[in-house]
Amino acid sequence: MENSNQASSRRSSNASSMSDSSATGARGGQIGLISRASPRGSIADSDVSDVSEGGRRYHLEVVQHPERTAEIGSAAVLSRIPLSPPLIVRVTVQDPRGAVISGHTDMPFLAAHLWLYNEDGTEPVDVVDGPPSPGGTNTTQRMLYGTLVSSIHSYKDLQGNPGMFLIFPDVSVRRCGTYRLLVSLMKLATPAGSTVMPVGMDNTTLASVRTRPFNVVSQSEYSAPPPTALTNSFHRQGARM
Repeated sequence: MENSNQASSRRSSNASSMSDSSATGARGGQIGLISRASPRGSIADSDVSDVSEGGRRYHLEVVQHPERTAEIGSAAVLSRIPLSPPLIVRVTVQDPRGAVISGHTDMPFLAAHLWLYNEDGTEPVDVVDGPPSPGGTNTTQRMLYGTLVSSIHSYKDLQGNPGMFLIFPDVSVRRCGTYRLLVSLMKLATPAGSTVMPVGMDNTTLASVRTRPFNVVSQSEYSAPPPTALTNSFHRQGARM
């Protein structure tokens, strides 16, 4: 597992084994609310994304991909198992001249949200049909649980270089299967700092990037991968991994 993380890191320009983004949400049963419908259509077949907005270029790179977890199924939500290793994304912001901005005035207004897609990234699967209610009416179930929103946090990578990261340490999936996660970086209409995205606000999507496919298995089949060097490094720096 660490090999895949290092391979992803080696593809980055100057951070061969970088640790990823940061989220501070503790484990709980909270579902991140969505401010709009899941992005439709297929998602980019890349773990790196660049988007320009207002003269700045926003660059997302997945530096740690999740590999597997156990389905929630019919078990209690509080007994769920998060994806492992935790998803980590590096955020790089450049000014119009291409110089990297280590911190700028928009940072308190930037946050990222997770969406669940099928294995080939062609369809969002955040909501699926659930069991009929006692009255026989159709129900739906949300597939993703946990802390689905991350603000930007500053940590050092494995080489000691400071960076801006998004971390998702507490994400679980309801049903078995093979999926991808889409990470959308947004500029919020109100400051970030909550694990819930503002509903009804005019949030601007700055960049999106997806993970590699990961597996969700039954709890009886699940075995946790060992912690990565990246996860351990961020944990030592105070990230709640």
